Amino acid sequence: MYIKVAPIILAGGLGRRVGIDKNFIKICGRNLIEYQINKLRKVFDKIFISCKENYEKLSYLLSRDVILLRDMFKIRHPLSGIVTASLILRGKYTHMFVLPVDLPNVSVSFIEYLISLLDSDVECIVPRWRNGYLEPILAVYDIEGVIRFLKTNPSDTWDRVPVRSLASSLRRVIFISAEEILEKFGNVFLNVNTLQNLELSVKCI
Repeated sequence: MYIKVAPIILAGGLGRRVGIDKNFIKICGRNLIEYQINKLRKVFDKIFISCKENYEKLSYLLSRDVILLRDMFKIRHPLSGIVTASLILRGKYTHMFVLPVDLPNVSVSFIEYLISLLDSDVECIVPRWRNGYLEPILAVYDIEGVIRFLKTNPSDTWDRVPVRSLASSLRRVIFISAEEILEKFGNVFLNVNTLQNLELSVKCI
């Protein structure tokens, strides 16, 4: 079966804990959103950015290989960006790699590793901690599987639906050890929730 993966940057958050739109935090001399785009360009031909009210602010990024996807749903939830991307990209791509904009330490080698695990029957690849906790917004999803999830979990229920339920609902899921990921790829789960010591925590590429 033909497999084609679309990278989706989730960039629609308000950044309340940081106090500014996280997309414009300076990382290694550039805006965080640009930092993530440049990284993904090393793996993919096109990059898709899921955004919400900040669509206009991010429109300067539009180019031959960067496409903005305006969120279709009113609710503010990671599922909103994931489902929007699935509905728009259905038929053009089979899977999506989901990357939150605020995880700057996700490396090219980690992305390539995740994608290398794909085959035609895999509907999700997601990191899982030893205690069972998932990292569902740093994962690979089958687009048809996401749309199937939407049919049984409409958007007006998402305030009661954790993102991990998406991964749990899919048919063939590959769980990869989060602890082993830390050992092999470093702290890819580092989340930008504070500006304090940020530059010291990020491994510039």
